[in-house]
Amino acid sequence: MIDQSWRILIADHSLCFLESLQIYLSNQPKFHAVDISTSLKITDQLMEQHNYDLIIVGDHLIDATLLVAAKHIASKSNTTKIAAFCTSFSPAFLLQHNLDVIKNLISKKESLSSLLLAIHRICRDEIYVSPYVQHLLRIDDKMHITPKVESALSQLSPRQINVLTLLANGMSVKEVAKELHLSPKSVDSHKYRLMLKLNIKGRVELARFAIREGLIEA
Repeated sequence: MIDQSWRILIADHSLCFLESLQIYLSNQPKFHAVDISTSLKITDQLMEQHNYDLIIVGDHLIDATLLVAAKHIASKSNTTKIAAFCTSFSPAFLLQHNLDVIKNLISKKESLSSLLLAIHRICRDEIYVSPYVQHLLRIDDKMHITPKVESALSQLSPRQINVLTLLANGMSVKEVAKELHLSPKSVDSHKYRLMLKLNIKGRVELARFAIREGLIEA
């Protein structure tokens, strides 16, 4: 890997940010290509066409993009790495996502030189966790990452947190099922279990809880 050049895909909602980052990285040695995407559809199309060494996913696209990336990586049996690229890593984010899949956490607060170093390390099969988020995590000898946070969300599975977030955003059970590629019956089961664990009685209380925990904005 060290003697090869790397192909990278960066997915984020801000086109101006992406284009600036694309120009910067394209002028650095070791990068064969730097592709950008502002939507799930474009990300899906690019992943159909190319095998990436690294996919960097920004805040607003991370949930849907991770599902698409996991599908492509599994189908192609390649060694693509995934990195979350976020402004902040809240306890809700750390509990909601499978850190054994993402592994690499890059903060948008980092300098360009730190970002470049992070990308090099990840492409060389190292795990990179930003100094801005290390204090929130436990990393054992086998590089298994778990959040070091105390939250009511810790009672829930990542899937239940996904369901909670979408329901709190106003989606119906059928809409959540379609979004997560689950059956309505499975979503209803997750909804029942998470509301039982949290002692929540209805959708209004669910939304208030999600706002309080930082899952959705007020």
